[in-house]
Amino acid sequence: MSTTSPNTLPASAPTSEPNDPDLLVGTLYLRKEDLARELRCTTRQIERIHESGLGPPRFRIGKRYYYSRESVLAWLKSLEQPRSASPRRRRQKPAVA
Repeated sequence: MSTTSPNTLPASAPTSEPNDPDLLVGTLYLRKEDLARELRCTTRQIERIHESGLGPPRFRIGKRYYYSRESVLAWLKSLEQPRSASPRRRRQKPAVA
């Protein structure tokens, strides 16, 4: 039987305070820097994608931009291209006589 009271958190539960400003960041939202790190690109590339109108939706709080993880995943899914039915074949060079 467990001896923990119903008011205590299990050892694996996060211990962030409810007023922690980064509580949602890392769970529901990504900062621009986090998105760049996960996509293995620079923050400038993230800016270029946004400026071209092709990136995931974002919102701003103060001086920082945030991206919903759900929106980023949907955006990445929209970039997927179906596989072609047959593999591309290399064109054979004519034999030199």
